[in-house]
Amino acid sequence: MRLTITIDELQKGSSVQTGTQERIRDLEHCSRRGEPIAIHPLRLHDKLIGAVLLSREGVHHGSHGRIMEIFFRPIWCKCFRLCSMKADQLLALILEVEDGKKYWIDDHSTSECRFTTNGPGTDPRVILEAETFFGDLLVNDPFNHIVRSAISFVQKRF
Repeated sequence: MRLTITIDELQKGSSVQTGTQERIRDLEHCSRRGEPIAIHPLRLHDKLIGAVLLSREGVHHGSHGRIMEIFFRPIWCKCFRLCSMKADQLLALILEVEDGKKYWIDDHSTSECRFTTNGPGTDPRVILEAETFFGDLLVNDPFNHIVRSAISFVQKRF
């Protein structure tokens, strides 16, 4: 699921979402569990935001369960994937968070790491893609262990 949120809603930390009862029910479950949700990327204070973390249970508004207000915090991170020689096998994710710290997330652990994400030779397109890649991961289903670990890390970190 990828939500459409405006800049004003992103700054406010809440949005009224409408849709089918099934979509609203899915949002309600995600809201109850405090899960991250992908959004259509928005630029906020020179950072490209591709996901939000639902922060508390949403509030239903009339119209037979088809309108819900959600509450969230924006998630900004750069997410880089480390793949095996076969491009379709994900080995780890490296997440850079707002304070500049970088974390290695694999099947078994999450740990702080050292990784260069800027400087001479860095491709700006790769960096731009890295800012929205975490949101892209959230819309892919089913999640593997590494993505589940990244989601758990984001829930604890943000």
